[in-house]
Amino acid sequence: MSLETLDVDITKKEEEEEKIGLLSLLIISISSTIGTGIFNIPQNIASETYAGFSLIIWIFTAIAIYFILIVYVKLSKLKPKESIYEHAKYLYGPFLGYLIGIGYYYSCLLGICCFGVTIGEGMNYFFPDVFNKDHKYYSILLTSAISWIYFVLYFNGLNKVLILNTIATFCKIFVIVFYIFALFITIDIDILKEDFWGNDKLLDTIKHLKNSFIICIFCYIGIESSTTLSNKSKNEKLVSKALNISYVLVSILYLFSSFLSFGILPKDKLSELSTPSMAGVLKVKLKTFGKYFINFGMLISVLSCWLSKNVTLVELFDKFIKDEIVPKIFLKKNKHNISIYSLLFGTIIIQICLIVFPFLSDDVYLFVVNLSTIFIIPCYLSSSIYLIKLSWKINTKNIVFGCLGLFITILSLLSFKIEYILFEFVFYLLGCGLYIYGNSDYGKSLSKQDIIIIILIAILSIIGIIYMFVK
Repeated sequence: MSLETLDVDITKKEEEEEKIGLLSLLIISISSTIGTGIFNIPQNIASETYAGFSLIIWIFTAIAIYFILIVYVKLSKLKPKESIYEHAKYLYGPFLGYLIGIGYYYSCLLGICCFGVTIGEGMNYFFPDVFNKDHKYYSILLTSAISWIYFVLYFNGLNKVLILNTIATFCKIFVIVFYIFALFITIDIDILKEDFWGNDKLLDTIKHLKNSFIICIFCYIGIESSTTLSNKSKNEKLVSKALNISYVLVSILYLFSSFLSFGILPKDKLSELSTPSMAGVLKVKLKTFGKYFINFGMLISVLSCWLSKNVTLVELFDKFIKDEIVPKIFLKKNKHNISIYSLLFGTIIIQICLIVFPFLSDDVYLFVVNLSTIFIIPCYLSSSIYLIKLSWKINTKNIVFGCLGLFITILSLLSFKIEYILFEFVFYLLGCGLYIYGNSDYGKSLSKQDIIIIILIAILSIIGIIYMFVK
């Protein structure tokens, strides 16, 4: 056998090993979606609404997310090897497509920063004298160490990451199911019925929905993660199956975790619970065991979700590398076919955010939640428009789904405060710098349209900084 034939065989074998099945796609979607949000649901929802309205809000959110999810299900069948980034690229062109893609990258990255915040608060239960608000530096050191451990772990190959993530995902689902079961058998109907609607009427649902919608949308971010790995799936149909199954599972878990909590503690007490509020709820029935059990489960959940988000970050950056958008330095890969510098770039940005964010806001968690969620909106928007474009004059049903996805996305955008919308352009400006450097590296020049967009982003980022810190 010649050396050339041997090289081809090895390459084919590596490609086959990289292909992933339904279980791995499910794990990526579920693990990327269920992170910190579900463990804070009782307090987050109770601080904004009542039990009756929470039921309506979660059902509405689930339906809204379904309209967005169905867009990705349809696109996975029409364009099985395309991700969110490719949808935007073929719709808007290279530069705007890249901006949508880097926005999705930032959404995942900021989601990881949420995990860093939550880990510090979770560890406070185990070591209250070390991990508290007066000792931010210990939390920063711990989460920074975890970030670099994950760097080393992912550096050694995707398959090892997926195996570890599968084990961690099953563990956190067990914890959440146990929580729901414990609440179901110990629920106090009298507490649940007390202030079921508060002093408001059913017609006030829109007011309550607006207050809670961002939190609910944030909880679903990551559900579309399997599309990022569509080019590595064993079968083109597996991506849509993973999307549907993960959607049903997480929707059930979110609905019951939120609603049943109102049957354990009254709304006013739920709204005062500290992070993770699930621990405070379970402590009422299971005492100290409940508190520690949930905190342990939350830490497992955060660590596995962090792992999944890292997978998405690197896979997305690989698409930028193939399209010659980012500098040539990112072409360098190790023996496991992992881009060394894209992994390093993401880890450094996470590190900077973990250090800076605790000093930017009194409520760091909600600050990062808002930023992470706002970046996902343009992604949903472009994918919905892309489906409409592909189906125009061909498939009326797909056009309807695309329009519904578009409507829900615009509705979501109206829930955000203007300071978050403006501040996101600071991150986009960083992405523009990477794009300019990449174009220069490959001997490409920017178009007049690109230059105008970059100038506009620079102006909006300056306004965003001023508005955020001077208002």
